[in-house]
Amino acid sequence: VYNFSGGVVSGPIYSFTFFNSILTNGDTLSDPQMFWDASRLHWIIVEVEIHINGSGIVDAGYYDIAVSKTQNVALNPATQYYLYKVNANVGLGPGGNWCDYPTIGGDYWGLWLDCVAFDNTSNGFQGNAVFGLNKNGLYAGTGASGYYYTQIPAPNGSPAYRLSSVDQDGTADAEFLIATDAGLGASNDTGLTTCAFTNTRGLATGTAPHATCVINALPIGYTDPVNASQPGFANSIYPGYGTKQIEYKGGNLYFAITTAVSGTQDGVYWAEVQPQLSALDPANPGNQVIANTIMRQAGIFAYGNGADAYMPSIQGSSEDDIVLVFNYSSSTVYPSIVDTGRRATDAPGAMGDGGSSQYVINGSSTNTSGRWGDYSACSLDTNLTSRGLIWCGGEYGGATAATGGWDTWVYGLRVE
Repeated sequence: VYNFSGGVVSGPIYSFTFFNSILTNGDTLSDPQMFWDASRLHWIIVEVEIHINGSGIVDAGYYDIAVSKTQNVALNPATQYYLYKVNANVGLGPGGNWCDYPTIGGDYWGLWLDCVAFDNTSNGFQGNAVFGLNKNGLYAGTGASGYYYTQIPAPNGSPAYRLSSVDQDGTADAEFLIATDAGLGASNDTGLTTCAFTNTRGLATGTAPHATCVINALPIGYTDPVNASQPGFANSIYPGYGTKQIEYKGGNLYFAITTAVSGTQDGVYWAEVQPQLSALDPANPGNQVIANTIMRQAGIFAYGNGADAYMPSIQGSSEDDIVLVFNYSSSTVYPSIVDTGRRATDAPGAMGDGGSSQYVINGSSTNTSGRWGDYSACSLDTNLTSRGLIWCGGEYGGATAATGGWDTWVYGLRVE
């Protein structure tokens, strides 16, 4: 934990130490994510816990969840956090299943976790799962109760290979979720799945929220990405599939994915859409469904020099300005972090003032692991005295990436 000047306030603490009281001996942790519940003033930290058997197969998987007892983010799990362990086996695989590629979202009533499910006998893809957990119980220390949903459909009808719940800004009428055909052989695909979990207050009263989905066509197509280039190694970096951070602000959903723009180059596909719910019947709130999704704008940000843009995070403001942060590399530029953006007054679908961008971190070495950073996210500073400040955290392969090591770059961007 750092202050605004970069000074250490608390930590660092090893995640295995942090979750030690609920961690099964011999298990491993991965894919850490954090969520600040601004409406209820709690921090939530989530990691995936998996057990690998002697045959190299994952035969058990869990969500390990830490919830701060107050708005203090200090990292003492013994006194300042409630810790929970949620079994991620929802019976999709022949011998059970485990979760991977998790994402995290939240509305006022629920913490929403979703993942891709792989079976416990061959690590084969089985579909997906979404968990809605009652925040009242999480914050009171009484347990991680809730409901789960499986097989959210991709636009092509099969279970989505990547999906993301939404970070809500304020109290929406539903918790939303986005899925595409990314990772399923998408080629100039326009399909978009938008799901709504309505009556999320039911999580606090023992009633399952109502899940419904619609499939719409985006105004332009996206294509499964190719591996990104770097000096000395053409097409050697995994570019990521699907969405990682979805934001709901001002009634709109903002999302971005990596898309191929040629057989050897990637760009960033971004979109702003507006989910539409059916009329609410106060006597039967559980009957509300998602009726449609309006396509407001979409575009592809790509470089004319053949460089790759991939693994994006997107952040919209209340004034409908947008900031886009992504990874960047080419045959002459080492993997880096770059940002660009658009003003609300720009033409629909325009991003980056015609292609302009700037470095956040300029890479200095080739990444030999093939993985440079699966996760990143950004958050708009809500303090009116620091208007235009956006905080981001980006995962990237560090000096020890060849043996599985990772670094995280935390930075602030001022946009006006």
